Amino acid sequence: MTIVRFLELIEEIYDGFLDRDKLFLEVIDNSLNDGAKNPLLKNPESIKKILSETPRPIPKEKAKYITENFNEERFINYIKRFIRGKGKELFLDQLYEHFLDEVTEISIESLIKDNLEQYVLLLWKNILNESKNLQQTRPSRKKETQKNLSFKDIREKLKEVVFAIPEFDINDRPSRVKNPKYLKEKIGSPECNLIYRKVEPNVTEYFDDVRDLFKVRQESTDFLYEKIREEVHNKFVSLCDLSKPEIFQRMVTWLQEETRGSYDACEIVISYFIQSCEVFYAATE
Repeated sequence: MTIVRFLELIEEIYDGFLDRDKLFLEVIDNSLNDGAKNPLLKNPESIKKILSETPRPIPKEKAKYITENFNEERFINYIKRFIRGKGKELFLDQLYEHFLDEVTEISIESLIKDNLEQYVLLLWKNILNESKNLQQTRPSRKKETQKNLSFKDIREKLKEVVFAIPEFDINDRPSRVKNPKYLKEKIGSPECNLIYRKVEPNVTEYFDDVRDLFKVRQESTDFLYEKIREEVHNKFVSLCDLSKPEIFQRMVTWLQEETRGSYDACEIVISYFIQSCEVFYAATE
């Protein structure tokens, strides 16, 4: 598990809003014994690398310092404060889907709200131990090639999803909306920070790719893009009484079930439709 993925979990249960770098520092602060100094407090460049689009582990010596000065009780109490104030539905749908595939001594089957802080503790300790024991080397040209290959791979997965979406029969056409808003306005309040952090980079990096794939499919097959737009919008309408994080998760799961594509690619395609105003009533009438 990367630090970024772990912090997404913390953001999901966090009672408030902090920039991710500040949240990362707060997590470390609440992991240390009294008198121990946060080893990343005055290292903004190191934090930037750890939380980048191609995240790195915590530097070995700093991870070692945190583990040697780790205060388990303090960390559990820190996490417990957020969990006890949150509703049951937050964990069953989203946390199972996104975070509970990690290997710890607590199995998915036995995980409940009352032992979630123990699960978070195990994830955090795993991250620290992996960083402490990792053989860290300087980036090489080979790693850059691997990064480029990963971009190619996700675009192939996007193509699989776009070309697998069935052509739905649309009978009930909802009224369209006008005057599209900015993405942050569409997603809204600080409690939706997690999905904004997912959707914004998806839109920035892949919006044109998804749009072009739909164009290619429409030009090469007997395919009507408008039918998919309307079905996505109708699906959103059927879920609109739920919270935005739950709507997003269910929309992604629905698309994955329809296409049998990768979850990451389905997240990107749903992000595309959020930007395109099919989801979240992203405009004023």
